[in-house]
Amino acid sequence: MPTRVELIDPHTAPEDTLRGIHALWLMADEEEVPGEPPMPFEARVASMRSHADHTEVLQFAGWDGDDMVAIGYSWMDREQNPRNAFSWMFVHPDRRRNGHARDLATPLLDAVQERGRDRIAFEIPDGFPAGKVAERGGLKHVYGEQKSRLSVAEIDWALMDGWIDRAAERASDYDLIPITHPIPEEMLDRYAEMYLIMNTAPREEMEEDDEVMTPEMLRDIDAKQIERSRSQYSLVAVHKPTEDWVGYTAINYWSLHPSVAYQWDTGVDPEHRNKGLGRWLKAEMIKMFTKRHPDVRFVDTWNAGSNEPMLNINIGMGFRPVFKANVWQGDLPTFRERLGV
Repeated sequence: MPTRVELIDPHTAPEDTLRGIHALWLMADEEEVPGEPPMPFEARVASMRSHADHTEVLQFAGWDGDDMVAIGYSWMDREQNPRNAFSWMFVHPDRRRNGHARDLATPLLDAVQERGRDRIAFEIPDGFPAGKVAERGGLKHVYGEQKSRLSVAEIDWALMDGWIDRAAERASDYDLIPITHPIPEEMLDRYAEMYLIMNTAPREEMEEDDEVMTPEMLRDIDAKQIERSRSQYSLVAVHKPTEDWVGYTAINYWSLHPSVAYQWDTGVDPEHRNKGLGRWLKAEMIKMFTKRHPDVRFVDTWNAGSNEPMLNINIGMGFRPVFKANVWQGDLPTFRERLGV
């Protein structure tokens, strides 16, 4: 019997459907990172229901009879990369090799193509068999990603203080200023311009355009964070002689999932690197953040496998790799033809 597949509206779907999706997500999380702190159901639903206006996320679920056996989604950006879609799928471990992934992929990829996308990317855990499927479909391994975790209880605070003290010697021309979110109106233009520093981060062979950011997008992102019960903290490096904003770091806290925080972007303008700004930003941020949220046990972050400078900072702080994945990307029509989906 073919899998029954539905496009799910998380705002109107029955609770049983949302709980089924959540249960499969928890299985996927545990398969990728054994012992992963489980995300509460309320946090999962909030995440599914709230996305920035410039993005579109399509959530699919597949049933075998009365049992939900597969889930998948596709993420697309309306403001940039109009050819690209990023997708993910998971099948219950006990129900694999029964055609459920193929049955789910067909309507999912139909929906992607209906929106004019002809380039697909999948993130696949390193070493998982799905990588061979992606390769057989003509996709190319274009990007390696590493998830690392910092145990707050194991932070070397003397080391963090040392990084901060050394910044006074190497970066005396700079100040750090905290930014509250929602970002104050008078700071939106500068923050949006500074955000583009992230276009200097490694993309390896990933085919994508430079990121864009506008004050309107920032307002919307902050509003959606509030809808999700999230709080963001940013710290900006300011070059005192010019008053330019030349670097920043951001951490995200989720009151619905308080044991884990998320270290988001950290970037420094190339013209201001090799002065210890990255270490200074991250050391000051972790001290500030943990004082505000002593309930946080772990901080998770993601980096390109080739981003050696940032990985070195994270390793020095005490981050340890817990998960590695590969992004496979390629021509969507070719992928579908080769795999018959």
